[in-house]
Amino acid sequence: MFEKVNPSHPDKLADRIAGAVVDLAYKKEENPRIAVEVLIGHGVCHIIAETSVKICPADVGCAVRRIAGDVAVNFSQYPQDKHLSKYQSNNIRCGDNGIFKGVPLTQEQKVLSGIARNLYTSYPYDGKYIIDGERLIICQSNVKTKNLRIVFPNAVINPLGDWTGGTDVDTRLEPFGNDKVFIRLDDPFYLSFFIWVITVKEFCLFINQSFRERRI
Repeated sequence: MFEKVNPSHPDKLADRIAGAVVDLAYKKEENPRIAVEVLIGHGVCHIIAETSVKICPADVGCAVRRIAGDVAVNFSQYPQDKHLSKYQSNNIRCGDNGIFKGVPLTQEQKVLSGIARNLYTSYPYDGKYIIDGERLIICQSNVKTKNLRIVFPNAVINPLGDWTGGTDVDTRLEPFGNDKVFIRLDDPFYLSFFIWVITVKEFCLFINQSFRERRI
């Protein structure tokens, strides 16, 4: 199974904004250290950056509106933690630094990517698409389901009905930066370590939630 969202999906909007802020940091310095969190929804975009450079708030506002349209922008930036900065001064250290490295697309993923691109060309609005073998699910906003059914007669289309989408429907928080976990998904050791980290994290979240429910 493979899932894909288009450039106007709230997930992707927040990710694109965070990436744009990182790009602004790289315009200031060749190798800046920066982490960005973006929360966008209901006409407001909140951004917090921890960075080794000073980013112009006006440039951030322009980048946000270029990507997400006419939204209010609340941008805050802070120096990187002094201990973290010291540890990262010469080396990449697991846990808060690095680059995500992907793997080649499968044929199934290529098919869905092509469908997503074609749909976005006709309907540049929020959309999510899922393919699982022969089963195709299309969730495309701002278009009549009956119109999509003409092109995709065998697909499951907008199972919850026609919808408008966007950040007024789905608020989104996305992290981005160049001080995230270093993972090589083509290396069995790194992949196993990544899965272990995720498993431990999910277990801790489960224990925390159970404890909170008992207290309530």
